[in-house]
Amino acid sequence: MSGKQATVVGNKLLQTGVKREQVVKITGMGDSTPLEIDGVPIEPISKKNRRFEVLIRTKSETF
Repeated sequence: MSGKQATVVGNKLLQTGVKREQVVKITGMGDSTPLEIDGVPIEPISKKNRRFEVLIRTKSETF
């Protein structure tokens, strides 16, 4: 589920003016890294696990 949401968010970012080359990474986290409560993982399908990580480059790389 979080992977699908990450795709939706990525598409929305592109629609609102973020350039494709600025988007470094969009990853659904709930499927691969479930949250834990008291050391016990929450089910990946739980609403609490519907999250993602977005990394956007705001400055061009210089080497």
